[in-house]
Amino acid sequence: MNQPIITKPKRINMKKLYNILIFLFSFLNNSYGQVIISQYIETNSGNWPKGIEIFNVSTNDITFSSTNKIEIYQGTNGAACSAIASASITSGTLQAGKVWVIGTTELVTYATNNGTNLAGTTVYAFNFNGDDALQLYLGGVLKDVFGTCGTDPGSSWIANGVSTANQNIRLKSGICSATTSNWSDPSLRFETVSTDPLNDMSGFGNSPDCTLPVSFISFTASKIAKINSLNWSTASEQNNTGFNIERSTNGTDFENISFVKSLSSNGNSSSRLDYSFTDINPIGLNQYYRLKQTDFDGTRKYSAIVMVRREAPTALTLTKVYPNPANSSIYINASVPTKMDLQFLIIDVAGRVVSTKNAFADVGNNGFDMTVEHLESGTYFIKAILKEQGVVATEKFIKF
Repeated sequence: MNQPIITKPKRINMKKLYNILIFLFSFLNNSYGQVIISQYIETNSGNWPKGIEIFNVSTNDITFSSTNKIEIYQGTNGAACSAIASASITSGTLQAGKVWVIGTTELVTYATNNGTNLAGTTVYAFNFNGDDALQLYLGGVLKDVFGTCGTDPGSSWIANGVSTANQNIRLKSGICSATTSNWSDPSLRFETVSTDPLNDMSGFGNSPDCTLPVSFISFTASKIAKINSLNWSTASEQNNTGFNIERSTNGTDFENISFVKSLSSNGNSSSRLDYSFTDINPIGLNQYYRLKQTDFDGTRKYSAIVMVRREAPTALTLTKVYPNPANSSIYINASVPTKMDLQFLIIDVAGRVVSTKNAFADVGNNGFDMTVEHLESGTYFIKAILKEQGVVATEKFIKF
């Protein structure tokens, strides 16, 4: 009797499969690449010129179709943003590094006659005004926002002379990423080309300057016990002096806490460089960090913001008193479980209070300083008291 032939399944080459998946992910990610609203024009002198320019900042061409189309959403007079069907782009190709202009006839004509990096145009009679928000979608995915949907700012969003009303504005040099966060300050991303948009449509049809002095691979922050560890890597650097480490407790107001010099001897590198920094005295419950990169000519660029989230402490503790020994001042890190008034006492070995300080502490870790230059050399105790609860924490330090 003939035996059935059993064919062994071929073993899957996992390394090959991994490489294929990486390739496909990269291809899809780039084909649905990053598109940015790179220029915007609006006039109060009539219904034209009005429009936007879209920039393909990715390294791959983007081919438009019915499923991979550009869609523009508009929010009028503080209303939620909704799609403008006639402003969609469903065919054509936006090459890497080139732009596409959507707008009124006059704007499209100007871009066609003067643009040097123009991939295509779409005529659409926009009716937006300076207080109307816009959203840019590609393939059904939100890619960029202009203003704040659902918010009426009055006549316009305006800051530092840059306005969304009656101006021709473009992306600042070096801004190479879109934002999906609503904003109210156009000057953070845009600069003014002209305050006479009726007669000056300069720039439309030309790609923005997107040469970054530093190309980041990654930037991360994580907590390790009582410290925070920051790590970042660059793929290339040009004229880079280094990075200021900036910290915030609310994600808006940042302070400089340190500087890390470029690992390249002359500030230029075409290979990967890995950096690290340890924040030994994190302040607050949640800490936000960003990097301020500075060129040799003083030009500054900021990284993305990363956050470390910590659990609220369960008791009052003095996490650090430094320097120790101290000469002129001591710095105190106090961790508190709730917002509360604190009192600090400096006590000598005889039990006498020689200095006091009242302060307000937020939840989490807080930083304070006290002057000790008037004290005689010797051993002292710093005592922290939560006034409303009578809780006390004490640490010893030496004055020299």
